[in-house]
Amino acid sequence: MNTARIAELLNPFVHLPVGRAPSAPANEDASIPHPSESASATSQPALSPLQLQQISIYIDILQRWNARISLTAIRDPEEIVTRHFGESLFAARSLFPTASSEAPQTLADVGSGAGFPGLPIK
Repeated sequence: MNTARIAELLNPFVHLPVGRAPSAPANEDASIPHPSESASATSQPALSPLQLQQISIYIDILQRWNARISLTAIRDPEEIVTRHFGESLFAARSLFPTASSEAPQTLADVGSGAGFPGLPIK
């Protein structure tokens, strides 16, 4: 899948608009990113070209194996990006809102199926 399209689809999930804390949403709907949220007013960096390439490769591998073994019901590449990678990256941003921390933070993902959300969070 084209990395530019992956970046476009993931933009609302990896950017946090200024003034909105991931750990304290105003209401339940506020925790869900919306595609209309602008990336220009963000406080977190976008994914690197290497990360986007890795996502593209993972999508290709997932689709090939999913044809043989039912790993996920989601088969459309764009839905894989938004529903699997986007939601996983949004969870990571919410679980680990800052890169700086006094102690290492850990997370256990038991039974992540096709690798979600564990691999994108890693």
